[in-house]
Amino acid sequence: MNSSVCAAQVIQVLRDSSLSGSDREINVHESLGELGLGLDSLALLQFVLALENKFGIVIPESIWTERGQLTVRDFIELVAAASDREEPPGAAQPPAPASPEGWADKRSVTTGDAAQEIDQSPVKRSKAFRRMRRIMSFVFSRRRLIILEFPLRTRPLPTHASSLKLELRVASESEAGALCAYWESSSYATIDKKEMNLTLFRRRLESGDVCLVAWHGDRIVGMDWLFARGYDCPYTGLRMEWPSDTCYGGELSEHDDFGGRGIGMALLAYSLAEAKRMGRHRQVATVVATNVKMLGAAVQLYGFTPVGKVQITRLFDRPYSVWRIGTLTGWGGKVTL
Repeated sequence: MNSSVCAAQVIQVLRDSSLSGSDREINVHESLGELGLGLDSLALLQFVLALENKFGIVIPESIWTERGQLTVRDFIELVAAASDREEPPGAAQPPAPASPEGWADKRSVTTGDAAQEIDQSPVKRSKAFRRMRRIMSFVFSRRRLIILEFPLRTRPLPTHASSLKLELRVASESEAGALCAYWESSSYATIDKKEMNLTLFRRRLESGDVCLVAWHGDRIVGMDWLFARGYDCPYTGLRMEWPSDTCYGGELSEHDDFGGRGIGMALLAYSLAEAKRMGRHRQVATVVATNVKMLGAAVQLYGFTPVGKVQITRLFDRPYSVWRIGTLTGWGGKVTL
């Protein structure tokens, strides 16, 4: 594809998907985040999905963590490279077969995806495939975590305004009723697979952990934690630890009734400010590699830096993890973030 045509098409996709059709001037060398074009996490994700649908390509997960601050120019180059691979000079390509949402023709096909795409018929067969996928994921599965850090002393703190009117503050035991209501009415999960209740809440506070909550009206609609001490991670089988000048951000969640309103992003920005106020130098976190929305927001919009990864293989629900942080690598055991 001609480079100028490619650039024009990518910019038009950006305008239509994430800028409400605006004809504002776009500098293709500016970052996409708040210090550049000002996209939030939802707008960034919409842009990427629109590009994939428009050009029938798959944007690799690695782009979020291996290219620094992304620009429109980065996506123009990705689309152009993909077009060159698919359309050799002088070779006319037949149009791609249509799919209901422009999605199935570009997805990488695994056994589970193929089952879902090929078999859209009887309900019983669909249920059988779902059961088979659950069984197979128990027998064998793989997942990758990206380790992120934010240097609190050297990087400007991000801000984010939710579409809801929120009050962000540190939680206390005096809010027991609202806390319990949040845990019971949302799909809340702890990092160590323990049941969240007031006993565990008190134990964490006594250990120096800090709970951050987002209030909307008279109810809690989001929660985040700053952990001061390490923990045993049941999913990876690793002991996660970090230096005393660092805190770990985890269990970031939004209430199921208020998804997509920017609560999680507002809490993440607030957690960085609170960690700095506490005198910490760094905040670290882990994000599943397939969680494109969170990775894109943390790295591209907020300025987190990928510093390592954990590759997890589970056999019969037992984890075997290989990790790499900087130049250090290891298998199992303790990991210092």
